[in-house]
Amino acid sequence: MIHHYEVWPNGTSLVYTYERQFSSNQSNGTAFPYVPDQTTFLNLNLTAKPTFFGCFASNLTDLMEEVGATYTPPLIVYTANRPFTYFSNTSTYKMSYDDSEKLGIIRNGFAVSTRNNLTLDSEFRACIGCAILQRSRERLGMPLGDQCSKCFDEYCWDGSLDTNLNDVSVNFTQDGMTNGDESTNATSGASGSFARMLDNGIIGTWGFIASLLAVCLVGF
Repeated sequence: MIHHYEVWPNGTSLVYTYERQFSSNQSNGTAFPYVPDQTTFLNLNLTAKPTFFGCFASNLTDLMEEVGATYTPPLIVYTANRPFTYFSNTSTYKMSYDDSEKLGIIRNGFAVSTRNNLTLDSEFRACIGCAILQRSRERLGMPLGDQCSKCFDEYCWDGSLDTNLNDVSVNFTQDGMTNGDESTNATSGASGSFARMLDNGIIGTWGFIASLLAVCLVGF
């Protein structure tokens, strides 16, 4: 039996979306940036903080040709649910919440989406701005700039893979990272095993921030 409190994001949503573009039945020439496998998501802590995928259009030309895309894929900002202040990975089938549960979920969603109210990265707002404007900057041939270079070094997936199942850890630390001593400020619930995280097709999550949130940020 899989308990709802044992299920946390492992990148499956993005992996399935990426793979769908290669299906003859589902592909319509819509491109989606490269993403790693689920094990790499956990081993490299890509679910522990916001991660940007498809940061540079110049790295996506082969992918566009393969799927027959006529436009550049968007830059994806991925933010996974984490227990910064509350274990908000409740079951999809839980239809009733008391006020304390609602407030706990909303507060944790705020912490997840703002890098714990900017305490983990005071420049995160600027980094979101860099992601939003990246495609426009590339089209105009403008330089990346020092601030955005710093942001992309911090948040862009660099293509590295780590598929060693023996390395996987699902501990949640004070800063929301996966690997490390198990310690968190969250007020209820518990972390679970990697095997149960992979089987997240059975149990979903509710939260102010969806457990698997991929926001397409496209510059205008």
